[in-house]
Amino acid sequence: MSDYASIPQIQRALIVFLKYPEPGRVKTRLAADIGAGKAAGIYSRLALRQLDEAVTASDAPPYVFFDPPERDAEVEQWLAPFEGRVALAAQMEGDLGRRMHAAFRRIFSRNLTQKVVIIGTDCPGLDAAGIARAFDELDANDLVLGPAADGGYYLLGMRRLLPWVFEGIPWSTDGVLKATLAAAAANGATVGLLDELRDVDTLADLRALLPEWLEG
Repeated sequence: MSDYASIPQIQRALIVFLKYPEPGRVKTRLAADIGAGKAAGIYSRLALRQLDEAVTASDAPPYVFFDPPERDAEVEQWLAPFEGRVALAAQMEGDLGRRMHAAFRRIFSRNLTQKVVIIGTDCPGLDAAGIARAFDELDANDLVLGPAADGGYYLLGMRRLLPWVFEGIPWSTDGVLKATLAAAAANGATVGLLDELRDVDTLADLRALLPEWLEG
């Protein structure tokens, strides 16, 4: 599997944030209803599904930033079906904002990169076409956001590093999107918005979006 240093410099880059699907450490709200093992299996399927869309949408191997860093060997084994199609790097320490900031900074340090988009793995409605649209929105905007139904966002993109995007945001609350839009307005940045989509975080989400997975 490719590593970060082996990926050529490109004008646009896609980052995927994911976690190793260890029971009890992923999808904890869903696990409260269906059990930690089954929730971890759902998370794994979501992640692999999203990676399929990511490699389709990207003109270079996506950068997969994983957590926790010490599970690198297990992550590489888990993602073996994507050998040669993704590049792996460990996430930095800190809250979500610090980890995303570090990832953007790392990718923008490759001096030909002009557009960077980051996605997670919780939103089954985000397909390759949606990712491509996000990059298109950056032709005319400083920032692109994919609003999530829970008040956060499922996608973030920018055409240069904007540190304020990651500062003073109430992570893991329903105020993330609102605070980010307020920060953009305060900094005079233009924002492109994608369609609102729903993440899979709870049993209600799973029943609404992927009810057939409950039978698996």
